[in-house]
Amino acid sequence: MSQLLNLVFDSSNVRLFRSNAGNSVLLDEIKIESSAFFFLENLKELIRKNHQHPELIRIYFSPEKYTLIPSSVFLPSKTADYFQLNFEANNSENKILSESILPIGAVVVYSIPSWILDLKNEINAFGDVKTILGRNLIIQNENKSLNLITCSIENDKMDVLVKSSGKLLLANQYEVQNEEDVIYFLLSIVQKLNLLSSASLRLYSNSVKINLDRFNSIFGSIQELSELSIEQMDNNIYFNSMLCA
Repeated sequence: MSQLLNLVFDSSNVRLFRSNAGNSVLLDEIKIESSAFFFLENLKELIRKNHQHPELIRIYFSPEKYTLIPSSVFLPSKTADYFQLNFEANNSENKILSESILPIGAVVVYSIPSWILDLKNEINAFGDVKTILGRNLIIQNENKSLNLITCSIENDKMDVLVKSSGKLLLANQYEVQNEEDVIYFLLSIVQKLNLLSSASLRLYSNSVKINLDRFNSIFGSIQELSELSIEQMDNNIYFNSMLCA
C-alpha cells in the first residue's frame, strides 16, 4: 500500500504516524482532553497540517474493553450481546464494533468512543478501524516462535497474548500501576499455563509508571521468568510492526 497517515488512539493520547516503504515516523501527538470541542478542533488541525494529498488516512484503536469470539460461532447480529456477556451495559457514548482476525480464526469484539467514528467519517479515513490488539494477534501468529508471550503496556493497561505450541492460549488485559504488578501477572501466567522455559517474551511499554531498568532487575531475579528470552521493543520497532506490515 502507498503512503499512509495513521492515527493511533489509546485511552489518553492520539499519535500521528506516516508510514511508507516499511517505515513509520511519529509526526505528532496530542493528549485527549475532557473538553471535547477544543480537543477535536486541535486534533483536526493537526490532521490538516500533517496530511499530504493524496495519501490515505487510516485509524488504529487500542481498546480497553474487548472479548475474543471464535469465527466459527460469530454472528454479526449478536455483536452487542457478545460484549455484554463479558461487561456491564455499554456506555451510550460508545459503540460496539467487531474485527475479524482471519489468521487465527477469531473475532475481536470491542467498545470504541462514538466520537472517533464520527471523526473517521468526517476526515474520510480509509477502510475499517483497525485495533492494536488485532495487529498484535496477527504478528504473534506470524512469529516463528511456537511459545511466545507478547506484553504491551499503555498507561495503566497491560495486554498479554500467549501462544504455546503454536496455539493461542490467552488474550487478556490487566491493570498495572508499577513494575511489581507486571511481574506478578507474568509470573502467574507462566505458572498457570505451565509455559516452557524455551518461551520468548516480547515486551513494549509506553507507561511512565513502568521503569524498565527496575523491571529487568526484578525479572532477572525470579528463576521462572529469568529463563525466558526477552525482547524489549522501543517505539520505532513496535509501531513499525503495527503500521507497516
